[in-house]
Amino acid sequence: EDDGTDPSKGLEALKKLVEVDGCQIVIGPMASGVLRAMGNYTNEHKVVLISPTATAPYITTEFPDDYVFRTVGSDTLQGKALGELLIERKASRVVILVMNNPYGIGIMEEAEKVLGTTVIKTIVYDPSKLDFTTELQMVKDLKPDGVLYVGYYEDGKIMFRQALEMGLDNILWVCAEGIYGDPMFEDPAAAEFMARACIGTRPSAPVGLESYEIFKSKFRAKFGEDPSMYADTAYDATMMAILAIAKAGDYDGAKIREALKDISQTFMGATGYKVFDENGDQLYQVYEIWDVVKIDGEYKFEAIGYWP
Repeated sequence: EDDGTDPSKGLEALKKLVEVDGCQIVIGPMASGVLRAMGNYTNEHKVVLISPTATAPYITTEFPDDYVFRTVGSDTLQGKALGELLIERKASRVVILVMNNPYGIGIMEEAEKVLGTTVIKTIVYDPSKLDFTTELQMVKDLKPDGVLYVGYYEDGKIMFRQALEMGLDNILWVCAEGIYGDPMFEDPAAAEFMARACIGTRPSAPVGLESYEIFKSKFRAKFGEDPSMYADTAYDATMMAILAIAKAGDYDGAKIREALKDISQTFMGATGYKVFDENGDQLYQVYEIWDVVKIDGEYKFEAIGYWP
């Protein structure tokens, strides 16, 4: 089912899977806002949800000890990583520029705890506007030496094209993983801005992890390309679901939930050990630190470090 990254559409899709198709365990959804809309329903119906991609911190607090699990770390960690990256790069006047959704707000709140008084302004924008000159003019007027940015491809491409036009490529932009991916390079101006100004973070497997290298090799053999971001966490979610169903011995959400907790204690996936805490969150998450480089006229992402 396609949730369209829309909370109401996502909830209706889940209801169909449960009430028509009889599903007791579901992989997804992708977006934190959609998962938020599904949380109460999945708990009431005792259906397991495993999201490979929803990272908002509030998922933990709103749905503790429940039927919601994640095979990717909470942005409690990524917000800290982004804040520390700005401090390491000697940013002393930081503007936080984030999209107005749970993903953007969640990272903003966590990064503020790290950045403290270095934050001179927080700007929350509507990603559906697709014109961000007002917000970018505010950034320019404030004269920061660092910007923490959270957006998606659609708004990110426009944001960066306009930022390049306004001469904001002489500021360090530290970005979350919502703009990590080749679609950003479809707009040459956005790609050039990223090469000049941006670094960022994205969830990744631990460095040199053998199980990830095996996954990557098999993925490449099957599809002829390297796995995109979250292909690995989606794989781990699916394998853990299969093993939990087998261990439960009965296709029943409550039994699968308990089996999934047990499976997580010893499961080594493409992204490493997938131990869940009492709230269904990952105990550990590594973040790749990336840069954008231009080689022979082609833009690409390049790993330049890891956190922690």
